[in-house]
Amino acid sequence: MHNEYITVNCILDKREKLTLLKYAYIDISKISSLLKPIVIDLMDQSYNHIQEFHNLNKNHKRYRKLQPLVEEKIKDLEFVKEKFIEYFSKPGFKTKEDLFTYIFAFQLPEIYFNEFLYNVLVESLKEDFNELFWNKYKLYEYEKNGIEFPDIYILRDTDNSTSTGSVNHDYKTSIKVINNSISNRISDSERITNKLNIIKDLTIVLKNYYCEEFAFLNNPYHDSINDLVDNIKVARDYEKPKQLIKRK
Repeated sequence: MHNEYITVNCILDKREKLTLLKYAYIDISKISSLLKPIVIDLMDQSYNHIQEFHNLNKNHKRYRKLQPLVEEKIKDLEFVKEKFIEYFSKPGFKTKEDLFTYIFAFQLPEIYFNEFLYNVLVESLKEDFNELFWNKYKLYEYEKNGIEFPDIYILRDTDNSTSTGSVNHDYKTSIKVINNSISNRISDSERITNKLNIIKDLTIVLKNYYCEEFAFLNNPYHDSINDLVDNIKVARDYEKPKQLIKRK
């Protein structure tokens, strides 16, 4: 069971509570240990942003009414992160509901997490291929999927909501998490194959966002990453020297 303070006091949006029910039977046990440091990275960057917002404004008169809410928010974030680490450090069965319980409790919308992880996965894959390969197979088309990060709010979806602005995210730490999960005692070709398989596994936590009225707002995070991985697999076949492959 998750901490009651988190499930009752930190998740306020009815839509998020309904989403959690839908995710209750989606098994992420296989990738939970890999997701843990990536989610911690996202939490840390978001927390540091709010802490900086607080430090910059705490001496302003106009901030006095908001200051107690922000300070309470900061305490909540520290508590949620602590409980997330505690829960995901335990071995055993984990679900997508477990994951998003802490993401929602951290007051991060689902699309925010999708945007972050999507960018981590794309940038991670880019590290394994030079610009010539990337351009030749038009893989750059997958770089611009998604929207800019929405603002982080204090007490989102309540009467006291206020924006703290958007975070300028860095993906280096999370990219290292993925890279370090792959053995360095194998060939480059095997390492890339393993990474493609790992990224395919991670897509289970990504969601698609489609807009029937405005196609340019479509953000199919799950499908786009799968398409990118498939395109890379096909492109690698084209790169093999055909003259060395004999009929047997």
